[in-house]
Amino acid sequence: SNEFIDGAVRSGGGVLVHCFEGRSRSATLVLAYLMDRRGRTLREAMAGLRAAHPPTLPNPGFLAQLRDLDVSLHGRASTRPVRRSSQPAAKTCPVCAKQVGISMSSLTAHMRRHHPEAWEQREASEK
Repeated sequence: SNEFIDGAVRSGGGVLVHCFEGRSRSATLVLAYLMDRRGRTLREAMAGLRAAHPPTLPNPGFLAQLRDLDVSLHGRASTRPVRRSSQPAAKTCPVCAKQVGISMSSLTAHMRRHHPEAWEQREASEK
């Protein structure tokens, strides 16, 4: 991915990096690029990316890998260690407060099935 981004930048183009929520996977890729190709520490890369894209929030596993990259590239970590949870956090339905799974797709499926009116209102408000 770094080579692809470098090629686009060299040719005067831009690159759109995205994932489902735009918070963890895509942010991790951009952070790793900034660290590896632009010489930034994890702390510097995170500050710059959050300034441009505030929802940035890599998951704990990705943060631990980025921290390892920070040590590998700069000889020390610029951030504190990440405490890993033994299990991902469950998504909670905003209507009935039931825990419905660990992904946004499980929450979406629950809302559509059990709270269709609330789901339709949510969809309409996002347009």
